[in-house]
Amino acid sequence: MKDYIRLLKFLKPHIWILCVAVIFIALFSLFEKASLGTIIPIVDSIIAGKEIVMPGQQYAPAFIVGLVNKINVLSGGSQEARLTLLFWVIGVGVFFLLLREIFYFFKTYFMRDLSERVDRDVKNAIYSKFLSLSLDFYSRN
Repeated sequence: MKDYIRLLKFLKPHIWILCVAVIFIALFSLFEKASLGTIIPIVDSIIAGKEIVMPGQQYAPAFIVGLVNKINVLSGGSQEARLTLLFWVIGVGVFFLLLREIFYFFKTYFMRDLSERVDRDVKNAIYSKFLSLSLDFYSRN
């Protein structure tokens, strides 16, 4: 544990990069659930005209229940309304997937940047320590 605490001091100068990386990790995690698996029941409902059934509907947030009810109403409507809804679902799905990939890129970028900076600082500290040792130390060891 003592070694981990010593290593954390190398993270302190780069704490702002860690904060930005954590923000992108949270955003990526938020959009990670918006995948094709969540779009398939909606598209199936639109194409087949089936109603989306939500188990545990009383525990779901009100905006999701309202959204599912609106999709159910529109998917049971005319062919033109269903086609418009299908285009909207596909557009929003692609938009969410694009956002997810953008957040993944920045999350990865900032985490790698942080690790490279901390790695550089650790190597410089080790190098400085080796340079500060006397020649007697090297001749003995």
